[in-house]
Amino acid sequence: MKALLAIAMGLGLGMFGVSAADATQWPNGAKAAVALTYDDALASQLDNAIPALDAAGFKGSFFLSNVKAADIPRWRAAAAEGHELANHTIFHACPAANYPADPRYVAEAYTPASLLEEIKQQNVLLAAIDGKARHGFATPCGSSKAGGVDYLEMLRESGLVTYARGVVTTPADLSGAKIDPMHVPARAFPTT
Repeated sequence: MKALLAIAMGLGLGMFGVSAADATQWPNGAKAAVALTYDDALASQLDNAIPALDAAGFKGSFFLSNVKAADIPRWRAAAAEGHELANHTIFHACPAANYPADPRYVAEAYTPASLLEEIKQQNVLLAAIDGKARHGFATPCGSSKAGGVDYLEMLRESGLVTYARGVVTTPADLSGAKIDPMHVPARAFPTT
């Protein structure tokens, strides 16, 4: 899924178990933050998004999959400049109906255990790029199923990632209720 994603987080409202007294103090009295996230390790992100973010003094989160060896030095530089590199699996296993792919790498061909192994291996690559032991995760194509079974609870139990971002959200997701880090809401915006 080649879309820009933004996560709206009202951190002063008890999300992630943070009390109002312990909440992050945002500049100018703001009560929320918007995190810009990008999926799929696209060349356009290296060529356009990162320079634009840097010029504006912003940082983004880049969920990497299908990383090209030639791009590793540029991803390493982006991480060194403060951009987050995060896990989007190695092969971007989407449901076959959503995304044309080699039949070996569609969500239906995986089991939860095999997908978690792929997430684990992608973490190895990410650590080799950015030097960090822990990473966030975005579900490929917004689907949290492997072989028809939801894997997010198994992913939580594995401790392989710090959070999981989807691609769908509702107004209720952003109402200020405590957000489960394994179900971080997001809103997809089509690319043009």
